[in-house]
Amino acid sequence: MRTESVVPWVAVALTLGALVGAAYPQSGPATAFAGDWKASLEAGGKSLRLVLHATLAESAYSASLDSLDPAAFALPVDAIRIDTAHLHFEMSRLGARFDGDWNPATLQFEGQWQQGPTALPLQWKRAPASGAAPDRPMSQEDREYLGAYLKKTQDDLLRSIAQLTPAQWTYRPDPRPLVDRPVCGAPADRGADAVPGSDPPDRPHPPAGRPGSNRSKAG
Repeated sequence: MRTESVVPWVAVALTLGALVGAAYPQSGPATAFAGDWKASLEAGGKSLRLVLHATLAESAYSASLDSLDPAAFALPVDAIRIDTAHLHFEMSRLGARFDGDWNPATLQFEGQWQQGPTALPLQWKRAPASGAAPDRPMSQEDREYLGAYLKKTQDDLLRSIAQLTPAQWTYRPDPRPLVDRPVCGAPADRGADAVPGSDPPDRPHPPAGRPGSNRSKAG
């Protein structure tokens, strides 16, 4: 084989390799880690969808975590660090932490979610930017999740009202101000001159001779 014909092909291969390495660096996206990352934690036969929001300010990262199943948002991440191809973050509120390494073949961080004595495998993949395509239709996964969530809330609502009595169904709040409502145990109509909180005008006087009475005792 002629050397002249081999050199151009080697140059092309090296150029393509450099371009691929620049697009998906072996060291991981340390310089572009800010943004949203999604993962699904398989625990107890259920899949818990997670979203990690990372921001970069003054060369330091901060983050919060959303748990979509059930809905819990902006859970604080106390410490987060990315060293070349290794990601580590901690959440003291949950007693949890994650440690994982960047896999350039799958373009995700692969590692362990540690919560108490339990360790579970977890992979974080870059989530698409929320504003990239606002008119994009929902994915089948999102449709199924939304349908299941609406069904659950419907079932919860039906259970909460199943034992309501007819009186509860037809209840209407008293439109009168609180000071104008009758006091429990007091006459409904106390007269126009009655002062709220005072005794009714027809309250009988204490009998003669009762301690505290101003009447003189009968001789």
